[in-house]
Amino acid sequence: MLALALAATCIAGAQDTNSTAASAPQTGFESFQIIAQKNIFDPFRRPRVGSVSAAPPTYYFTLNGTMSYEDKSYAFFDGSGIQGGRAFQPSDSINGYKIAEIADNYVKLMASSNQFVKLSVGMQMKRTGAGPWALVASPDPTAEPSSSEGGPDRAMEPMVGGADGDVMKRLMARRAQEEKGDSNKNSNSTTNEKNQ
Repeated sequence: MLALALAATCIAGAQDTNSTAASAPQTGFESFQIIAQKNIFDPFRRPRVGSVSAAPPTYYFTLNGTMSYEDKSYAFFDGSGIQGGRAFQPSDSINGYKIAEIADNYVKLMASSNQFVKLSVGMQMKRTGAGPWALVASPDPTAEPSSSEGGPDRAMEPMVGGADGDVMKRLMARRAQEEKGDSNKNSNSTTNEKNQ
């Protein structure tokens, strides 16, 4: 009887393991699909379509310069939707603005709401998407930064303070003496060669 009870217990235990195996996740290829989808080492990996929203486009125009010739004034703009090399005159339109006045270093633009905007040379009007136009001061990226006071020689000096500054000054003085000594040796050797 003991053997019969033991056999019944083993059969019941085997049935429990089979029922849990049926409810366990599959160990086939489907369970590893996430690795193929999110593999950070895949050189051809691209973001999924629809997962990233596209940023709205940005539109701009910049006043590059103005010119007065005889009785006519011209303004030169660059930016979105502007054909290069076109000269604008008063009463021309640019991106919804009408040019009201062209002066030596600025242009007055009139919006459809009869509001005026003074755009100086180098300044920019910008908008994102269908939003409103905003005036932006745009520095000239081609301009070189102004040099420090004292001219070009001053810019070559190291800007170090404290004890480090003293060390640098001594090293620079030693280098100047060595260069001065080398130039004296060179002039002496050329003099000796001439004498021989």
